[in-house]
Amino acid sequence: MNENKELTPSTADISFPIVEVNELNKITLHKTINDVFSDPDSFKKKFVLKPSVTIAISGDLSAPARKIFSLLYAHAFDNIEALKHIIALPTLLEALDDTIHDYARLRSHLVELVETSVQWNILEKDNRIWGAAALLANIEINEEAQLVQYAIAEQLQHPESMMPYAKLDIALQNRLNSVNSLTLYELLTDYYSDKFGKGETPWIPISILQKLLGTNYSSWANIKRKLIHEPLARLKDLDFSIEVQQQKRGRKVVAVKFVMKRKKEKTAKAAPAQLPMPNTTTFAQLRISQLYRIVGGTGQVFVKTSDTTAQNVETKKPVTMTNLDAAVEVLSNRKP
Repeated sequence: MNENKELTPSTADISFPIVEVNELNKITLHKTINDVFSDPDSFKKKFVLKPSVTIAISGDLSAPARKIFSLLYAHAFDNIEALKHIIALPTLLEALDDTIHDYARLRSHLVELVETSVQWNILEKDNRIWGAAALLANIEINEEAQLVQYAIAEQLQHPESMMPYAKLDIALQNRLNSVNSLTLYELLTDYYSDKFGKGETPWIPISILQKLLGTNYSSWANIKRKLIHEPLARLKDLDFSIEVQQQKRGRKVVAVKFVMKRKKEKTAKAAPAQLPMPNTTTFAQLRISQLYRIVGGTGQVFVKTSDTTAQNVETKKPVTMTNLDAAVEVLSNRKP
């Protein structure tokens, strides 16, 4: 979740309603943005089960749009065959972490999911389903109630038992801002078996690889650098290593295959001792120079510098903490 929504001066005093609804447009509970971090209806899932057919797609879909669809599908997953699904707007923004801060940008990417036509399942992993349409059938935002109502495309409304899925890490996908890296992460995870610690994609013709990544480079040098080496360099956090094999016709590379193997486990180092996390600690109760982070936050560390200000340890930028009253996790009692 995005702790910056709380910490930056521009949003510290903004009140976004978080709502619980029995029907669309009926507000039964209002909360402020500070309550997002402890709200029981917030997006708590750490992983997304995403249909394989929506991973191997062709079409000009941006990285944020792919992330948003993953989250919307995960939110709808337990009742996927329903005609409509509803999620609180702040909850969606929270789950996107640092990907999108701005409501206008979020709205543009939601429109993208409805208007952008893609071909599904172009690697034919699931030979029972193929389609060419938008991933969302429709989308509606109630700005007053701060609700997003949407419908998954009908062809994707299948129970889990009828469709192969990939298990994607939400935090990891949020860190990938390159659409090529995000697409390869989804694709490789889809073909990797955690149970057996290995996996491999089928041979992917270069023309199909270009469709998957939405590009059209003419030379193998650019394809190898832009579509393979650079995206894979951003995937160092995966649990498996990746080997790229080439299929040639004469001297020309005509297809590639990705082979994955589980990395050897390293001897775990003892975690440094941390102070217990109090349930009622607030910023006002912290001592000067005490390191902390917001409970459930993204891991950014701050140090209290006065009664109303703090400093980001990594960026060294000051942050105004006026009116902030949120639970924090104490890291240490020393200056960084």
